[in-house]
Amino acid sequence: MDELFKHSKEKISDDKLEWLGLLLECADHDAANLASTLETLATFFVDDNDSNLSSNETMSNILWGMFNQAATISAMVIVGGHAEDLARERKAAKAK
Repeated sequence: MDELFKHSKEKISDDKLEWLGLLLECADHDAANLASTLETLATFFVDDNDSNLSSNETMSNILWGMFNQAATISAMVIVGGHAEDLARERKAAKAK
């Protein structure tokens, strides 16, 4: 993802750059959702009297969902961070 952004950064318009910067805000929200999912998972391990909560299929689905959320958050932080850096560079270049 880093290399893709570096090679295409000159082609990204300022309005799209601003939009990409919003990914960081979305990542914060998604990180909160992931934390909530982790809390739910911890509850499943503690309260294993309920057969619906402790089934292997349920655990597998939760873990897969958490993996996907973490991967998405990571990608959003990487791209959003690059977008913010590029926006600062362009702003500094325009100020010269």
